[in-house]
Amino acid sequence: MFSQAFVRVVNFLLDRPYYGFTLGSCGRGFRLGYGSFIKFQKNVFIGDSFFSGPNLYMSTNAEAKIIIGDDVMIGPGVRGFEWES
Repeated sequence: MFSQAFVRVVNFLLDRPYYGFTLGSCGRGFRLGYGSFIKFQKNVFIGDSFFSGPNLYMSTNAEAKIIIGDDVMIGPGVRGFEWES
């Protein structure tokens, strides 16, 4: 019980602000669920009013981009990948 509460606090205080600065772009109303991870953040572009459930995983490489529009909600445990060679 304590560990889950700790993870949520860390997400709110550290993860959300970190991804807000490191993403390619991030709109207003960005809410990232606890335990989430985004790889190659500079190639991920997120619009306004984005919400993800816990444990979201998005990964791309140096050439590919992930673009998520406005007013998007993603459920818990979703995995998203985009690769170009």
